[in-house]
Amino acid sequence: MNLVGPIYTQKTECQDCYKCVRHCPFKAIKIENGHAIIIIDKCVYCGRCVEVCPANAKRIRNDVSRIELLFSLGKKVIASLAPSYISEFDHSAGKMVTALKKLGFYGVSETAIGAEILSRDLRNSPENKDISVTTACPVVTGIMEKYYPEAMDKLSDKISPVLVHCNYIKEKFGDDFETVFIGPCIAKKIESDKNPSILNVAITWDELREWLVRREIDIESLEESDFITETSIEGNFYPIDGGFLRTIGSSNDALTFSYSGIENVKSIFNKINDVPAPKNRLIIEALACDGGCINGPCSNKDQSPLEKKILILNRSANKSDAGSVKADINIKRTSVITEKKDYPENDIESILKTIGKQTKQDELNCGGCGYDSCREFAGYVLAGIAEKEMCVTHNRRLAQKKANALIRTIPSGLVITNENLKIIECNRNFVTMFMEDDKDIFDIKPGLEGALLEKTIPKGILSYFEEILLSGTETLEHNIKTGKKFIHLTLFTIEKNRIVGGVFQDVTSPMVQKRNIIEKAQNVIHKNLKTVQTIANLLGENAADTEVILNSIIESFDVNDIS
Repeated sequence: MNLVGPIYTQKTECQDCYKCVRHCPFKAIKIENGHAIIIIDKCVYCGRCVEVCPANAKRIRNDVSRIELLFSLGKKVIASLAPSYISEFDHSAGKMVTALKKLGFYGVSETAIGAEILSRDLRNSPENKDISVTTACPVVTGIMEKYYPEAMDKLSDKISPVLVHCNYIKEKFGDDFETVFIGPCIAKKIESDKNPSILNVAITWDELREWLVRREIDIESLEESDFITETSIEGNFYPIDGGFLRTIGSSNDALTFSYSGIENVKSIFNKINDVPAPKNRLIIEALACDGGCINGPCSNKDQSPLEKKILILNRSANKSDAGSVKADINIKRTSVITEKKDYPENDIESILKTIGKQTKQDELNCGGCGYDSCREFAGYVLAGIAEKEMCVTHNRRLAQKKANALIRTIPSGLVITNENLKIIECNRNFVTMFMEDDKDIFDIKPGLEGALLEKTIPKGILSYFEEILLSGTETLEHNIKTGKKFIHLTLFTIEKNRIVGGVFQDVTSPMVQKRNIIEKAQNVIHKNLKTVQTIANLLGENAADTEVILNSIIESFDVNDIS
């Protein structure tokens, strides 16, 4: 089945803000015609872009319809419920089970069982690795596969807890049973896409909530039901940072370290091959989300991380009854190398010059484009991932040049003022129109920035500026007589109650009079042409009618009668 990636862009909502580019830890986003598109081969599906997008343009693939299709085909589907449900829903486990069964699931089991099986195996049969990185987090696995292939030998040979759990379900109930994971993780969808024979579908807590609302299921009003399998306790530690290490304990004197958050994980992987061989085996628990899965991209953000962690710990204080369950946990994997091409310095500088970066001092490295430096941005432009139009400072300078050219060349007088009636910008024609005796001042201070408007125009005209600033009206027009001049004034709001502009047209000037005469002459010619066309049409119609009548008269007489 061809599936769209777990994260995609709703192009009509994308606002060209590049916030997703700024926050993407691997710059796995390509700009196409101003729209930010996910690069599937580079994305690790951490969900950072979804969380930060201010326009809700980054969307998560909804897979509920795929589950409903399984139901409609008569498939028996068992839900693998992530352990973070404890902190996610304010309902008992029994009510959650009943709600899922009402949706159509055959039964519900805790993903934590898979975690428990995995932990027990690692305690009893430690891996023969000096350094071993856990596979519980699919984002971390994706990071290593795509960006640190040289460190792949450090990644555990064990499959993730959710895949262990799905194997356990199929071993217990049969291969004809389908499995669905429900949790806070977007990357589980890609894990499902890669392992459809083990994990059929993965959905998030948000998808589950929307599904329950659509089906009008009120969880709190339901009766309690039991899990279809044993319950787990130790495995429930997995969604908090350090939880996995807590479950395996100090196995064979192994060292255990825990890191959460992508930046922390990257800092470890960047130098992992340079680490001296530890005296004892080292197990590294690596989780992409700060604090663990309880803070996943699709988790409840209303609760504090501390509150979530306490809820998990309280639930895990009880005793497990899943101590003897078994499942296949081993896997062999290959890396998917994501290459980053280095471009010649001349090519980088060539791109920089096209966006106005002529010297090193022009490289502001402001980050407005989403990249850390101008040179990094230039590299992504060369790679076809970024567009030159993303450079904010270049766009601003270009817009300023266009505005300056327009202001400078417009034949009318133009002035822009702020709410304090101080000039922000004006052109020479404005100065010539109202400050003929002091017109040389424009050469001394072009634009007259900061000058008081009342010092440049008659008081009667000043009141019109005060009027539009106070009212916030979009446009106002007035005809004004000042001295021997008749002036047509057009006022327009740029920022409501803050910045307004005024265009002054001297209708008594020869140039304007000439232009008005030409326009009026053109209007007269146009009207005459329309009249001629109308008359021609009428004449044509009348001529045709006359011809028909005359022919009928002629035909009514016999030629022989005339003779």
